[in-house]
Amino acid sequence: MNSLVKVVSLTLSVIVFNVLLNVEAQSGTSVILGNKQYYIETTEQVGFYEASNNCAKLSMTLVSIENKTEHDKLKNFLQISELSNDYWLGGNSYGSSSSPVYSWLGTGKRIGFWPATPLSTADKCVFIDSGFTYNDASACTDDKYYICDKPIEPACGKYGQCRYSFSSYSS
Repeated sequence: MNSLVKVVSLTLSVIVFNVLLNVEAQSGTSVILGNKQYYIETTEQVGFYEASNNCAKLSMTLVSIENKTEHDKLKNFLQISELSNDYWLGGNSYGSSSSPVYSWLGTGKRIGFWPATPLSTADKCVFIDSGFTYNDASACTDDKYYICDKPIEPACGKYGQCRYSFSSYSS
């Protein structure tokens, strides 16, 4: 009986700890814009990879801004909410320093929409600045706030039914 009490006590301690972690992790702002839910961390500045890990704890990824419409919605929300800070986005570079390639961590897609001149430096991580542009990058170890996102509907639909289409390549 004594061991059962210890197990129950330990289980309750773990549950309380996890609840406290989630409360602490969600000290920022959460909002739904379009077809995505965003979490905007406004209390703790961290490096890029820690920000990515914090998003993963929320079942999210660092935000991938796919197009001008999404950029404008997020920019307007940040402006209206008076949240003008530097925030990590989910973009970083790979490739040679002379010709870096920037892609989104959450989707693996190359960054196709730049609200200003695309970046030309390698080994950097992308952030949105207080002017709401992301034509700059900095060392991934710099501390900044961050924005996470996730689609409202799962990639495979509400019922987990993935449909793939394959196209043949011909020469």
